Amino acid sequence: MKIYVALFCLTSLFGYSQTNTVVQYTIPQEQVIVLENSTLLAEFVLYGMVDQSNNDEAIVFKEKYNVSFKFNGCVVLPTDLKHAEANNQKVAKILNEKYGAVWQNELPFSVPGIQKIEEKYKNKPT
Repeated sequence: MKIYVALFCLTSLFGYSQTNTVVQYTIPQEQVIVLENSTLLAEFVLYGMVDQSNNDEAIVFKEKYNVSFKFNGCVVLPTDLKHAEANNQKVAKILNEKYGAVWQNELPFSVPGIQKIEEKYKNKPT
């Protein structure tokens, strides 16, 4: 009888197979650029230990350029970083079209996917 119970348990274990499921991360709709409608803010996606989006410089920048900053944690997956960089580059493109490139020098902190103008020229070989 014990052998039958043991065989039943083993066949039950092997009868159920686990399937590999792929989990894809997508940026929620509220993080995607929405500057066509001026009442909604575009949002730069950032990573860091401390949410700096409410310091004085950030508040001035947000009000002046009608954008916001979303700080995610300091742990970031490469795929999340790619999504954030793509989102930030879209926001930058819209800001460039609307305000020119001057806004880049007023960024209160570094943004993934965005390189400030002065950094571009400083790192450019002569």
